[in-house]
Amino acid sequence: MRSPQLVVLDQDGWLARQLHDLARTRRWLLREARQLGAAKGLLTPPRPTVLVSQLDPRREKVDGLQFLADVHLAHPDVATLAVSDVKLNDDTDRAAWTELALDL
Repeated sequence: MRSPQLVVLDQDGWLARQLHDLARTRRWLLREARQLGAAKGLLTPPRPTVLVSQLDPRREKVDGLQFLADVHLAHPDVATLAVSDVKLNDDTDRAAWTELALDL
């Protein structure tokens, strides 16, 4: 069996840098992507994969969540994790994003 991989999709590389040591100590392959298409290309079976995707709710209302939904449909065996370092001040926005993410 091939080594598991951690695919990190983020805009500036910060998230991948944070996860680098963890992946290395666990002997996981860390692969970084900055674009949705590139991240999709890294999800190659039969390698066990976890996709960590950084979302910015202020910039991408649907694209990031649609990408995660597409990944789930095309690769149901890939575990996905959406993270954001953006604090939404409006309760309505926070509730809407939570509802959308939970629907996935």
